[in-house]
Amino acid sequence: MTCSIETCEKPAAKRGWCGMHYERWRQHGDPTITLLPRDKPNYLSAHKRVHRRKGKAKDFACANNCGRPASQWAYDHEDPNELTGPMKVRGQVVELAFSTDPEHYVPLCGTCHHRLDHEHGNRHAAA
Repeated sequence: MTCSIETCEKPAAKRGWCGMHYERWRQHGDPTITLLPRDKPNYLSAHKRVHRRKGKAKDFACANNCGRPASQWAYDHEDPNELTGPMKVRGQVVELAFSTDPEHYVPLCGTCHHRLDHEHGNRHAAA
């Protein structure tokens, strides 16, 4: 028996789907969801990679030495391979700069993160 997804010919495993489609349903609620290729991460996946590699930003002091604890990982805007991607901010879709290299992220407090992004044209600070 094959996967019940029309274009899939892999063997059925659970619920009539192959393992891949079952996992997509389990993780995203839709077995037919199209996932972004891992070699082309987006803004959110890049930040998740930083979190997995470096841990929680709140476990660090703000890298700007402002005396406040860090609350967010902030892109340093120094990656020569900088990417941009869409992100919904306060109801509007905006293009934000990011890096796929976790080494280009520093722990900052919200104020310093906002200031850094504003200096580089990003009007948003989160992650």
